[in-house]
Amino acid sequence: RVLPIGGLKEKLLAARMAGMKVVLVPEENRSDVEELDEEITQGVTIKYVENIKQVLKEALVLQEN
Repeated sequence: RVLPIGGLKEKLLAARMAGMKVVLVPEENRSDVEELDEEITQGVTIKYVENIKQVLKEALVLQEN
């Protein structure tokens, strides 16, 4: 089970600044994301995960160049 996290706003801003396009967020944090200003999540695709299997599936996807 993937547990909820704190400091979500700061983590999303840091991910954007690092150039990340996809961010995995625990499902239990969905309401926290929905409360954020759109400018914080703009340009980032947020994928909600509930378990480690979902995390690994997203993290280990081969990217086409």
